[in-house]
Amino acid sequence: MTGNIGIRTVTFNLKEKMSQADFERIAVAKRSFSGFRYPVRTFRINGYPLTEMNDEYVNGINDFCSKEGLRWFSTPFRLPKSGSKQNGKHFTKDTLEDAVYEYLAKYPKGFANLAGSENGVMDFEVIDVYTRLMKRVSRLSPDGTDNFRYGLSVNAKQDGPFFPFTESSGQFSFSIGLELTEMINEIADTNCTSTLEELRDMIAAKLDSQITEIEEKALKVEEVTGIAFRGFDFSLAPTLRKNGSLLQLLKRFGVKDFGGGGSFFATATLTNILKSFGKKHRHVGFSGLMYSVLEDRGLCDFHNRVGVRLNDLIKLSTMCGCGIDMVPVHESESTDVLKSYIYDICAISCRLDNKPLGVRFLAFDDRLEFTDFEEDDFLTNGRILELGSNAIDDHDISEFSFWEVSKDA
Repeated sequence: MTGNIGIRTVTFNLKEKMSQADFERIAVAKRSFSGFRYPVRTFRINGYPLTEMNDEYVNGINDFCSKEGLRWFSTPFRLPKSGSKQNGKHFTKDTLEDAVYEYLAKYPKGFANLAGSENGVMDFEVIDVYTRLMKRVSRLSPDGTDNFRYGLSVNAKQDGPFFPFTESSGQFSFSIGLELTEMINEIADTNCTSTLEELRDMIAAKLDSQITEIEEKALKVEEVTGIAFRGFDFSLAPTLRKNGSLLQLLKRFGVKDFGGGGSFFATATLTNILKSFGKKHRHVGFSGLMYSVLEDRGLCDFHNRVGVRLNDLIKLSTMCGCGIDMVPVHESESTDVLKSYIYDICAISCRLDNKPLGVRFLAFDDRLEFTDFEEDDFLTNGRILELGSNAIDDHDISEFSFWEVSKDA
């Protein structure tokens, strides 16, 4: 047993206007983690939302990442708020799609996200832009994987470390995304006879001491650099290493068929453990299970043999993060069908007090049964999902929100 949890990312959240001195402070913070006994897998930058293209801002981020060895940066693209003062450079529904496409084509290190829902208001026009652009982005490179860098945020929380479903609040800060799955799987494997209560106690105790150690390091970096530490995202994110699949953990609970009986209980139990860390430590983001299909080898293996249903992923998002994530579909899938599944995610989020969720579809050639790209440290191959034929008739309305009702109604 390795005995250590991992740090998937240290993500720096930017101000609207960054100076050279600010970027130098990020470089100092990055170096501060050098030699730490919990190695950092990636360093990233989370940008401030853009309502118009700012090439100087994005070029500065891209150049800094290349110079200092940061893996990725993310840019949220937003339409101006209703009633705000606007100019001819601000994005409109007509210009947003091209702006994001050109950004993704120009910056291989760049992630991007649109806001399908904010503060409980579903933006049907932005969802339409997302689905159209997703198919264009699939053709940016021969292997079709660029949609890994493009997503739709649904009531996203600010300053989260996991891409692409986040945005900077404008407070200069950093957050940490942990990798807990491998250690929790190891704990479960070596304590096969323990009851669920005993296993829960062991997981909490063994993880908490290490989280405390990492938090102490983060607070020292905060003190040295003046960059505020916003907190941890305690999500269970899959890895492609041994013991890195969430399905391996579900099997410890007796869940043999993903989405079948017990899946909700197991997911809720594990999510409850993750949420409990937020009582003692600074926290941001999802802090839930991430059933990301093309990032989880065990989930892909199950899908290749048995089949994962998109409705199961959607239903499980009521208990965890992060919605429809890394789901491969065919290019010919109707945008109306895709939007209908997205409406389901938005509905869950809005009806659960704006629970943060997200959507990442990846479109592939209709001739393929399986994805066929070169695997890397985050992506694996799997069977392309076949979707249903339901398509909500939205009558071309631009926005939708549910009525507020009392809790006892």
